[in-house]
Amino acid sequence: MGAPSIVVEGVGKRFSLHQARAVSFRELLARRQAGAARPEREFWALRDVGFTVEPGHPLAIIGHNGSGKSTLLKLLTGILKPTQGKIDVRGRIGALIEVGAGFHPDLTGRENVYLNGSILGASRKEIDRQFDHIVAFAGLEKFIDTPVKRYSSGMYMRLGFSIAAHLEPEILLIDEVLAVGDAQFQSRCLGFLKRFVAQGGSVVFVSHVMGQVRELCDRCVWLDQGQMMGFGEATELIEKYEALVAEREEDEFQKLYPKEWAEQKQESKRAREREKERAERLAALLARRDSARARRTVARIAREREQCEAEEAKQAQKTEQERSHQERWSAEMTRLVAFESAWHEAEALQKQRNEVLADEARARCRRAFLDSPESFRIVAAELLDFEGHPTRALKVGEAAFLEVRYRAGRRLERPVIGVDFLRLPDQLHLFTVSNYDHQSDLPTPGKGTISLKIGTVALGQGRYRIRLATYPDCAVPEWFHAPEDIIESALEFDVDAGRFANGCAYLPTTWTTIE
Repeated sequence: MGAPSIVVEGVGKRFSLHQARAVSFRELLARRQAGAARPEREFWALRDVGFTVEPGHPLAIIGHNGSGKSTLLKLLTGILKPTQGKIDVRGRIGALIEVGAGFHPDLTGRENVYLNGSILGASRKEIDRQFDHIVAFAGLEKFIDTPVKRYSSGMYMRLGFSIAAHLEPEILLIDEVLAVGDAQFQSRCLGFLKRFVAQGGSVVFVSHVMGQVRELCDRCVWLDQGQMMGFGEATELIEKYEALVAEREEDEFQKLYPKEWAEQKQESKRAREREKERAERLAALLARRDSARARRTVARIAREREQCEAEEAKQAQKTEQERSHQERWSAEMTRLVAFESAWHEAEALQKQRNEVLADEARARCRRAFLDSPESFRIVAAELLDFEGHPTRALKVGEAAFLEVRYRAGRRLERPVIGVDFLRLPDQLHLFTVSNYDHQSDLPTPGKGTISLKIGTVALGQGRYRIRLATYPDCAVPEWFHAPEDIIESALEFDVDAGRFANGCAYLPTTWTTIE
């Protein structure tokens, strides 16, 4: 922090108040005959004021009207001399204290720029160099050659501020004049002041607009009836000042309008009571909300506990299923070992050309495989006539049904049951049909029954047998060459062809005479 640019020590300013002068010779004679002399009274506008202003730290002066703010600024500029105390100003001052101060009303804006600039101590070359910037900042390009007596107060203020700001001052003293300008120009001035402070300039700012004071200044001097109430951090002093202003306004309102004040106090009391009731309702709502949240939390914890227990039960069940599966797997492996042994035995007997023993070995092998609970096998088959009665004799031209019961101990992707019809005794393969041909799915795992409807028996006179086979998955290549279970003679039946006994098959025909 550099040396202070302004030092004020114990400054006071006294004014003498005289009785008004006589307005006529008769009044003057009357006063002299009465022996009345003009009384004089002392008025201290400021007493014992002291503070410092450092470069880069803008200072605000706040207080109600008549507190001595403008008097203090005039003392800082040298317009007035202090009655007591000392003021030390180090640097070139640019002051904007009153609207139109230093302006000649009959001169144009251009002429007043040079006049006001010279009053502030600037040379003509310096004013020439800054002239365009002054006019542009004030926004008076169209009116710079117009006499200032035709300017509005806002135009006065904009030109005065622009002159004071652009003649390279080191210290800017600004009174309430900023309140005259519009919002856009006020924002432009505050932006300029912020840049000026950032570059190390010193600002003393007097304003009743506390928003501008908070935005610009970090230090504050509070004056009240010529006494310094405080000097220090701006935000804290502004809060105290606004509280005192509100208190005085209420006291004044009570004195001037006691009835309205009483009504206002009563309304304020009712408002506080309503606010209290609202706060109590809000507290009750919050309590109910917290209670509901607690209940929801308890319910959530209970659900989570139930889910955890269910997961544990599920895991235990899975473990038990895995153990059971392992046991079945061990048993299956044992059966597979027996199956493999029987298979190798059958192969050895086949090589020895012992067909009977080989067939017996294959049968043992098949039984060892099909006894597994995981196998896909045929359980039973039944042939039914068109009325649904079990039969072993069918008639040509009538309907029939074939029911096949199966068992699958495991889940199969696309299982197939194949049905072959063969003629006896020559074993002629007549035809094959399956659920694969008709796109019919078999549910697995578990037990099931499929029904095959024969719409018309079209076989010739004779005896026949049905061969059944199961296939685990028709999606694998060459699936029809690898049945899992096969029953060569699931059942045998006879066909009575009647008058259609000639030939090996019956073809339904219709005869029509054409003339």
